[in-house]
Amino acid sequence: MAAASLVKPYLETEAYFVANQEPPQEIVYEFLSVFVSTFRELDTGSGQPLRMHEWKEEKHKDFQSSAVQFWWSWPNATELAVRKLFDGSDESIQTLTNMISNGKMMAGGYGGHDPPSDQSFGFPSAMRSSALKTFYTFTIPATWTQPAVGAFVMDSGDSCDDRSPLVPNPSAEIGRFLSAETANATGACYNNKLYYLVHTGGQAQDCQSQCGDVGCIAQPHCSNNRFSKPPGIDELGTSRYGYIGVRDLVIGSIRTYESNGDRNGGPTAQISDKDTVYSLIDEDITAPGVINIPVCGPEEAFRNWNNPIYSSTRYSTFPCNKVES
Repeated sequence: MAAASLVKPYLETEAYFVANQEPPQEIVYEFLSVFVSTFRELDTGSGQPLRMHEWKEEKHKDFQSSAVQFWWSWPNATELAVRKLFDGSDESIQTLTNMISNGKMMAGGYGGHDPPSDQSFGFPSAMRSSALKTFYTFTIPATWTQPAVGAFVMDSGDSCDDRSPLVPNPSAEIGRFLSAETANATGACYNNKLYYLVHTGGQAQDCQSQCGDVGCIAQPHCSNNRFSKPPGIDELGTSRYGYIGVRDLVIGSIRTYESNGDRNGGPTAQISDKDTVYSLIDEDITAPGVINIPVCGPEEAFRNWNNPIYSSTRYSTFPCNKVES
């Protein structure tokens, strides 16, 4: 997405695409296919895949190492992709043919006009910004959906008609599950429905033994805790994280959920899905399969959070889905 979002506006000014009023997504897609297949072949150095559902504290270093390896593999992948593109194989020749046929890549003017004089498009700062957005689009949800964090998109059941999307104060019912401060920081509207991006921080209940002069009551007194803000959410929407916002993560998660038949655990976006790739080329990170944070209502999430079965061993769509006694 990082390179594609910059190459696309460059190609849009080329004579062929202006004259034919044809979007250049197909050419960008051709190169992305080569790039992605090459990137997958790179050795990240870990030797073993990082299985997200097995996340524990000791996995932090593995994740950090993988993230660094991923980031610094970009230059290698680009160089190897170009080599592959010009390796003389039948597949590569066909790819090149698709990219340059009919003068698609020829520079110059069109319709008697001179070619554009400024074709810098913000390199390299724009490339860095786009790369950050790409990187954090995948790493933020991957980190937040670890069992230790337990982030999810909470369907409030409320409409956005009578609420400001920027200040989604919780209704009396939703107020049982999150504070006004958390609501203001985590709320987003999509298709006139109000959602909150929250997590299960700490224990679901605080319990205190009730003791007196004659001993302690067998059943302690417990009060429910509320969902809270995922760590770092206040930094979203800034340049530090590629200007990704809460609304992006909420909408992306809902679209993934809906495209999977209103079920969590849907498949990750693949390079073979052109509609998704075209969305990413346009920097639409909310395409189905890109962001996969689980979605459910507050009652379901709280029951799983408070279920002793899942207090130590959790599952990939926690705290949504598996409601058991």
